[in-house]
Amino acid sequence: PLLFAAAAAAWRCKAGAVAGVLLWMACWWLSEAVPVAVTSLLPAVMWPALGLMSASDAARSYVNDSVGLVFGSFVMAMAVQRWNLDRRVALNVVGLVGDRPRALMLALMGMTALLCAFLSNTATATLMVPLVSLLLEEEGEPPGESFEFMPGQGESD
Repeated sequence: PLLFAAAAAAWRCKAGAVAGVLLWMACWWLSEAVPVAVTSLLPAVMWPALGLMSASDAARSYVNDSVGLVFGSFVMAMAVQRWNLDRRVALNVVGLVGDRPRALMLALMGMTALLCAFLSNTATATLMVPLVSLLLEEEGEPPGESFEFMPGQGESD
């Protein structure tokens, strides 16, 4: 808050007020004095209070198509995990094609292509990450480690 007041007083214009709110957010974000979600809403509260923009314009900047797409994708992925749909799909894929890496990779590519035909790329990626992680766990490979799905991967000369 002190940086906010100093920046606003130093510039005495809208740019100073915006810079002050930005500095305030940076302090809260770095110190984690409040949750990050609260920090992200600071402009929605402060910019209308400082007369920088109307409340409806400030709120509109938080609700656009891209934010809705990403939020909806994560909600859908959480629902898939909540009802263990990813586990069921992974077990069915392994049951259908076996545990051969090339067959699993082909099945995953086919499922991704099928999902992309009906969903956005963001939603497809959000749904496929838990599925692939689960398949890696089933194969005894913890997610994040190198794996040999790709032919020639992991081979040394």
